Amino acid sequence: MTPPLPGTIGILPSGALGVALFYHLTGSLSCLDGSVFFLERDGRPAGGAVRSRGASLRVADAAGVHSVTGVSVFPGGLKACGAAGRLPEVLLLCTNPDQLLPLLDPCVQVLERAHQEGDLREESIPLPALVLCANGIYFQRVRQVFIEKLEEATLLGRLPDLWPGLMPRIVGRLMRGVTIQTGVREGNGPDALYRPGPPGLTRLAGGEVALRRRVHEVLSRGGGMFELAEGSSPTRVEFDKGMVNLVANLLGQLVAIDSHGGFTPLSVGQVVERVGEAGVRELVGRVLEVGKGVRAYDVREDLERVTGATLENLRRHADHIPSSLQWLDLKLRRGEPVAGLAPTETWLLEPLLHYARSAGLAGAEEYLVGLRRELEAKLQQVARSRPPTPPPPRP
Repeated sequence: MTPPLPGTIGILPSGALGVALFYHLTGSLSCLDGSVFFLERDGRPAGGAVRSRGASLRVADAAGVHSVTGVSVFPGGLKACGAAGRLPEVLLLCTNPDQLLPLLDPCVQVLERAHQEGDLREESIPLPALVLCANGIYFQRVRQVFIEKLEEATLLGRLPDLWPGLMPRIVGRLMRGVTIQTGVREGNGPDALYRPGPPGLTRLAGGEVALRRRVHEVLSRGGGMFELAEGSSPTRVEFDKGMVNLVANLLGQLVAIDSHGGFTPLSVGQVVERVGEAGVRELVGRVLEVGKGVRAYDVREDLERVTGATLENLRRHADHIPSSLQWLDLKLRRGEPVAGLAPTETWLLEPLLHYARSAGLAGAEEYLVGLRRELEAKLQQVARSRPPTPPPPRP
């Protein structure tokens, strides 16, 4: 099997975040030479089928609306790219957090094929560096599941014994990309219009050190903003970003939904104004308490410093509408039922609650459970005030 192509970047999928990263990595679409391209999810060929029929990805910026199409930009899924010798050196995974675990299966299958062909060696792992860019606190869990899937493939005879040499090299290809890159999608399907936000910083953590530095080198050649989070664990970086997301998305929904179930898609700046600095400080304090309890933060970490950094990050994106508010707004405009929390809140609250219970932090647990219940109650109000649109009658 052909090893990953040096200097190439894959992005999966072509959603709001993925398109925004693609836009900046290609110099605002000025360099569409095939070195940066989209991958589709294996087993879900609909998007690829649309592209193969000639439909374009529509991207809007200050210069107008641009169309992006062609097999060099949409070559297919990970397994197809492996078979065609088009594996990217770096793969940015920009799905919702609940879609990350299924993406590990084609990664294992690519390795299984390489083993069958005699191309699985310590010095040459035929798998991209996998950069997890979805929001949430999940890196440790994803890494553990990846190891379990690899060991299962070994048990079934599809992979050789990976310890002690191959396993660290393979798992070291998994790293975290905590990003504040923004982007908006208007509409759906082939008619969707993507509006990338300004370049936003993505911090790289975890994985094998030399490989992480190589990933930073490759990504920094384009027009994006990437930084090595040297000295910080992936979980620490996730906690830092989690505070921003919880304010913008979770508290954002609480202040965007009124007592009658009416919803207004607020910007980040409007959310911060309504929540107030005291509300931000309370949330940051509870999350910081959990972070200290699981050693993501040093016990001497200062609340005021972390609160100030969180507020600064939020104000830097004051005009952006948080992703969960976009998610809720889209559901309401489509007339779809609102049932349960958005993926961002789920993949932040559940790990935080698990950590709080494990560390015996009853106060933090009570606070987080209270937030979840309050948001669930608000979403139920929205659902009652706007019943879902019934499906059209069958012909």
